[in-house]
Amino acid sequence: MKKTSEDKCYIAEFLSFLAADIHHCPERLIPLTACMYHTGNELICGVEIDLDKPLLDEGE
Repeated sequence: MKKTSEDKCYIAEFLSFLAADIHHCPERLIPLTACMYHTGNELICGVEIDLDKPLLDEGE
């Protein structure tokens, strides 16, 4: 998947947002525990995605 300059701009904006949020509210930042990691893995087990396929509208 090739990133365009527009994609890079959105990524930079999102990372700036995260940095500002962490700076202003560091108490909300919590470490990812092993339990959280395993729970997340269980939730997505068997889910397959195609990153090249366009997203469907909500009604589809």
